[in-house]
Amino acid sequence: EALRRAVDGKTRMVVLNSPHNPTGKMFSRGELEEIADIIRPFPNVVVLSDEVYEHLTYDEEQHISFASLPGMYSRTVTLSSAAKTFGVTGWKIGWAIAPPHLMTPLQRAQQYVTFSVATPLQHAIASALRTAALPYLGHPTYYHHLRAEFQRKRDSLLAALRAAGLSPTVPQGGYFVAAGVDKVEGFENAYPEEIAALEAGGKVEVDGGTTG
Repeated sequence: EALRRAVDGKTRMVVLNSPHNPTGKMFSRGELEEIADIIRPFPNVVVLSDEVYEHLTYDEEQHISFASLPGMYSRTVTLSSAAKTFGVTGWKIGWAIAPPHLMTPLQRAQQYVTFSVATPLQHAIASALRTAALPYLGHPTYYHHLRAEFQRKRDSLLAALRAAGLSPTVPQGGYFVAAGVDKVEGFENAYPEEIAALEAGGKVEVDGGTTG
């Protein structure tokens, strides 16, 4: 309902992230279709769909690309990356998929972006994308192996956090596990006012020094 109230004739872009970073939330088909229904009456709205963690899904959850919904490909820019899928975060290789009328301005803007990656690494990722669909270490594809390994590690981490007295949120996908520390003895919230503002639906600024 908040999205429905926010989107109007002045809206130009809706940013969607599923599986979500860092919560691991995955939007169901029903939720995605509801989002599509909200933006459908506004032809100028473009959806930027961040699907970097599309292959890191757990518990038989199925990733659904927003662009695959009826009528949404023509107004969606889909982003993905090789970083976590192939364990090459240092290569800094990602890509965008969009129809020509959206891709052309992206290409024009990209030529002015000074950051670039090595051509051999791009060829390596192209090869990896082709071979990832082949059988791998007893699994139907590399992607099946990836999901099995990350789910094993996720479940192990969840068990350890619970044993330590923490309250982890079980992610449906993605790379991270968030855990509540409210039950830990001696814990003190460093940002009580900011947290209260977020819970009230506001926004806050937090000193970046706390993240190192």
